[in-house]
Amino acid sequence: MRSFWTLITAFLLSASVSAGSLLASCPYCGVTPPSLAEQVASHDAVVLGKFLEGDKPNRQKEFSGATRFEIVKIVKGVDFDLSQGGTLSIERFRDGSKGDLVLIMGNKNEDADDALKWTELIDMTEESFDYMVNAPSLDVPVQQRLVYFLKFLEHPNSVVAADAFSEFAISAYKDIVPLAPLMEPKRIRSWLENPESPPDRVLRTGFYGLILGLCGDEDDGEFLKNKLLTSSADYQFGIDGMTSGYILLTGKQGFNVLEEAMILNPESSQTDLFQVLQALRFIWTYDRERIPQDELYSAMRAVLKRPEIADMAIIDLARWKDWEAMDQVVGLYEKEGFNDPPVKRAIIRYLMTAKGSAKLSPTEGEPSHVEKAQKHLERLNEADPKLFKQVERYFFE
Repeated sequence: MRSFWTLITAFLLSASVSAGSLLASCPYCGVTPPSLAEQVASHDAVVLGKFLEGDKPNRQKEFSGATRFEIVKIVKGVDFDLSQGGTLSIERFRDGSKGDLVLIMGNKNEDADDALKWTELIDMTEESFDYMVNAPSLDVPVQQRLVYFLKFLEHPNSVVAADAFSEFAISAYKDIVPLAPLMEPKRIRSWLENPESPPDRVLRTGFYGLILGLCGDEDDGEFLKNKLLTSSADYQFGIDGMTSGYILLTGKQGFNVLEEAMILNPESSQTDLFQVLQALRFIWTYDRERIPQDELYSAMRAVLKRPEIADMAIIDLARWKDWEAMDQVVGLYEKEGFNDPPVKRAIIRYLMTAKGSAKLSPTEGEPSHVEKAQKHLERLNEADPKLFKQVERYFFE
């Protein structure tokens, strides 16, 4: 189990190296399909079609099937040979009932002049089509676009609701935060109270927990606390987003609750510990202005009390350049329960990072933490040369 979390952490840390990629999309939204706007933009022609009839495939005749639609509306591609009210045929069978609306997208076929190859078909209704064509274009500033999609997050039409969520999933956190005054905490709480209805809502619970932390009040903080403290020991979708939302909303007071219930509680699960760790990483990366840096340092140092994830916390403290934690970190090297190879390697990496953290001119003296780290490294190299060389070999500053 430990190796699983270590691998997950290594992946997350490697992903966090590139701040640009990390900040490019909404945290806790998971992987979503491209939004309708993105799909329309990536195709040469888009039409709304009405199902007419289809011919099923015939293997003996080497026929792959065909489907015909009436073109109801040309969304994109007026320069192609398309006409409203005309017939469009695609070279594959798609079952349907007469009159069904389908969004059909295609690109120019490079093997045939002025021909289109239709590749994407999405079931539509008049309602979902109106939603799509009335949505702000991709040229509109992101925050203005999100104001439109915010209203449709839990729309009864599944295509509309899923697409509105996709728009948030591809948006940066910094573009979501300003929408907090427009969010309705009462509605968000109702979605979190029943995360399994509709079925796809469970995929949005992390995002909903996060935005409740942006727009909620004291009662919402209590609501999130109760959700976190009564959660199952097994991993639940969205629990990490709710943890971040809770800390954003309650600050140090909220973290103290989690520290008592999860970090200091020997009965807490590794899932509990990991969600706290992830929440601290999130706040450090995305919203350090909301929680003072010293409080984040203190919170991450508290995570060092648990041997199951101490190595992960040490790596984060090094990344955060918290050199005041050096004595506490080094003190774990021989401490019972902590003195296993993953923790020891993390401690050596922490010290190597501290040693190389100062890039000063020759006339300036080295900061005290650099000299202190060097002394610790010399001692550990002497005491554990084999492990030291392993870390040194794979260390990248």
